[in-house]
Amino acid sequence: MKLKAGFLNNLVSKRAPLYIPKYSPLILLSLIIALSFFYNYHEIVNLQPQGTHQWRQCDCLAITAKFYHNESSFFQPEVYNLLEDNEGRTLSEFPLIYYIVSLLWKLFGKHEWIFRLVNFAISVGAMLAMLRMFERMTRDSFWSLFCTAILFTSGIYVYYTFNFLMNTTAFNMALIGWYFFFRYYENGRNRELYFTFFFFLLGGLLKISSLISFISLCGLFVMEWLKWLPRKRNETLFKNRWAFIIPAVGVIIVILSWVNYSISYNSKWNSSVFLVGILPIWELTIEEISRIIDSVRHIWLEEYFYRPLHYLFIAGLLATWVFYIRSNRSVYFLTTFISIGFVGIVVFFFAPLGQHDYYVIDLLMLSVFIMLAFFTMMQKEDSQDVRINSILLRIAALVLLILSVSHTSEKMEGRYHGWHNNRHQTQFYGFAEIEPYLDSLGIDRSTKVISYDDPSINISLYLMNRQGWSGYATNMNDSTAIARRIEMGAEYVLHTGEIDTVLGSHWKHFILSKVGQFENISIKRIGFPD
Repeated sequence: MKLKAGFLNNLVSKRAPLYIPKYSPLILLSLIIALSFFYNYHEIVNLQPQGTHQWRQCDCLAITAKFYHNESSFFQPEVYNLLEDNEGRTLSEFPLIYYIVSLLWKLFGKHEWIFRLVNFAISVGAMLAMLRMFERMTRDSFWSLFCTAILFTSGIYVYYTFNFLMNTTAFNMALIGWYFFFRYYENGRNRELYFTFFFFLLGGLLKISSLISFISLCGLFVMEWLKWLPRKRNETLFKNRWAFIIPAVGVIIVILSWVNYSISYNSKWNSSVFLVGILPIWELTIEEISRIIDSVRHIWLEEYFYRPLHYLFIAGLLATWVFYIRSNRSVYFLTTFISIGFVGIVVFFFAPLGQHDYYVIDLLMLSVFIMLAFFTMMQKEDSQDVRINSILLRIAALVLLILSVSHTSEKMEGRYHGWHNNRHQTQFYGFAEIEPYLDSLGIDRSTKVISYDDPSINISLYLMNRQGWSGYATNMNDSTAIARRIEMGAEYVLHTGEIDTVLGSHWKHFILSKVGQFENISIKRIGFPD
């Protein structure tokens, strides 16, 4: 019995933090590589855009491909859908990553895997930055590795980090910015603060919602300036206020300038393809709000994190607030500000949450700061009585991590082989291989086409590498709209289903001949009847 009691006591006894900063980055990299195989990255890397939100993926790739083909310039991006201006000019996020990938395509060839790896490399850099940030604040490598690994079990982070959207990239820029801030927190060098603002700026240009971090940091600065931030006597975080104010104002000016340019550009070219604004909750009916909440609860919630982690995040946030006196003041207030920002983003962008899981990615920053606030609090000497570093708790953490990885692996499988990918598997699969066949028919990249039954902006157009119009920009049952497209240069219509000759009886006048069939796609020449 004494032996058994001794063993149990050893499991729960107080232990020193495991601090191995020399080896922890290598451990994290090994863990990322291992988890990448669990998530089937080695198979996904060669896939064309498909799965959840194939629509937005192809929009991003269309802008990149237009850069690659020298058909648009950095500040005048275009997509494959020619829209109303017959050029497809439209703008949303700052096209930095798209442009960089297009340059890599010019060097190594047009391969989607290059885009995937660029986004993944940025994510790996951000996770390494997060690890270092946690180690600086907790002096504990085990829990720092655990928290970073937990981020890499978020379903939306794992899916979109190996994808083409800018949401994870913007989030990662903000995360790297926080790494430099906590370096500044430790050594007080203004250079680190400038890097913080630089990465916050990049994140904000890519996705304005990532500015939740920038605004939270500004809130902390204002609190200290007004002497509302409890500190020891004569202790200040921002010793040189102008070193903060000048770059902060610079970030605001650049962001506002870009937003103004985007609105002006889209207005000039009659484009409303991408959202440049808000979709707030107060513009919705009670029924619409209820449907969105149901969609989040039953479809998306477990895509954000493994469900038990949601409860732990809530408990961690409450513990941070309840035991405020033990917390790191700066981290505590930053967590509080990010919590307020979390609520703000949900309120201002509530409408898309029912269908667009990637709108939540920037909100993952709250989970990062909840973990940071909790573990900095627990690692204080007066908190060690809870034995956060006991063997039993570490084993429990590893079990939770394994379960979370297994959960996310299943979700990733569903995104590529479940209902999320139905449309690609049943409708768009033929477009992915049709380009050589179109070339053989003399339908080259300069030829304008209509993709009859594609409701998206760019999916089929991007996949077949042809410009023209889809159902998004054109009412296929409106003879005037089709006549206008023919006047604008449309020469062929491609369709996977049957053309509705009841509502769209005009098609029998516009279709001149059938020129080919590829997989499930019919190709017909169109024009005005003689």
